[in-house]
Amino acid sequence: VAIKVLGNVLSAQSNIPWQTLRYLIGEVVYGGRVVDSWDRRCLNTLLYKFCNPEVLNDDFNFSTDEICHPMTKSASMTDYIEFIQSLPDDDPPELLGLHPEATRGFRETQGQKFIDNLIAMQPRTTTTSLMISREHSNDELVMEILSDMLKRLPPSVEKEECAGTPGTLKCIMFSPIWESLSKDLKGYDPLIHCVLLTFLTQEIERFDKLLFVIHKSLKDLQLAVKGEIILTQELEEIYDSFLNTKVPALWQ
Repeated sequence: VAIKVLGNVLSAQSNIPWQTLRYLIGEVVYGGRVVDSWDRRCLNTLLYKFCNPEVLNDDFNFSTDEICHPMTKSASMTDYIEFIQSLPDDDPPELLGLHPEATRGFRETQGQKFIDNLIAMQPRTTTTSLMISREHSNDELVMEILSDMLKRLPPSVEKEECAGTPGTLKCIMFSPIWESLSKDLKGYDPLIHCVLLTFLTQEIERFDKLLFVIHKSLKDLQLAVKGEIILTQELEEIYDSFLNTKVPALWQ
């Protein structure tokens, strides 16, 4: 459609109405499909790169690699064919105003989707440690996985302290003994002032939060499969992830 609009405008006028072209292509042809105002602004900005008087200059290039550039007026049909055949299969990111690293991100996303599709096409089976026959339904399969994970997965990274003895790193660091050692020390101590202890404490807290989310989602999914609570979209995603042997997005 944009090519037809360009042909009609150029055939009707001797001078190139750049502003009219940008409005017809950016606002009329494509603008109606873009709802967000910022996306429309981005679209018009990219369009201006291709639709402005500078593109007619002989030394103009759409990107710094000088691969995509306008043909000279003296170019023949053979030159045009050779130029088109020399163009890369994929447009460089700079041509669309993107960072060169955008290609790597696109390839990673494309590869991940390809792997996800391959996994989705595989038969829905479980690990060999779970003795489940093929006659079992998906609900029974998921329930067996849930029970096995709840048995194996600890509620927290560190075991709970017993008999009032500070047995976890967090309890030790906040105990009166540790505080007294910190106050009585003079100068630097490699154990008390170790930065890795603070880092380790923060990592333990993060993993404890993750374990809490995992345990809660597993228990909720058990109740949902039994029909005691509603199977939400989040729980359904975990359900499908188990059947496809994938890590649920909620846990990532």
